[in-house]
Amino acid sequence: LFAESARGRYFGNGEDLLARAQLIDSWHPDLTIAIHYDVRVSKDPEADPQGLQDISKGPCRDATKVYVPGAFFADELSLREDRALFMMHAARSRKWDRTVEIASHVVQNLSQGLGIPMEEEDFGNSIAVKPGVFARNLSLTRRVRSGHLNYIESLYYNCPAEFERLVLQDGPKIAGQARISARADEVARSIAQGIVAAMTVD
Repeated sequence: LFAESARGRYFGNGEDLLARAQLIDSWHPDLTIAIHYDVRVSKDPEADPQGLQDISKGPCRDATKVYVPGAFFADELSLREDRALFMMHAARSRKWDRTVEIASHVVQNLSQGLGIPMEEEDFGNSIAVKPGVFARNLSLTRRVRSGHLNYIESLYYNCPAEFERLVLQDGPKIAGQARISARADEVARSIAQGIVAAMTVD
């Protein structure tokens, strides 16, 4: 725990994520969206795990998914705070159902808007709850108490085709400044459409 190599993971990252959760809760939001670009790590230990997928071995795998709170495993409940957060989420089943419903609309719109499939496989420490929606005990999904939280993994940026699209400055300007990529704009618009669709459901 106190090794120099572990400082960033156990102290820097932990404090940063706690500060983010506290800041989010201070705003009392109805909905929090965390937008990430995922990476499919190579199973070859000698390959660069952050490099581009090797398309010489077949087409790159690209997909989208959304994480919601949940999937608390026994070895993740050793701290009193973590047990209290688990009970908080377990006692709010109607809120969790609504969070999943929002996530489902978002991931469907991402899949359609980006032309990529919804992720089908869970990753050991997550549980599939709907197509493209997984419960996972991430720091933010565990700690944020206000409103609903969707933790979005938009696409796999180390798929070469996605990487090439994301580096282009062929999209709209932001506040009259530098252009973003059209692909990033598609991500944002698809998420927004998913949220609107979820909000208009009776």
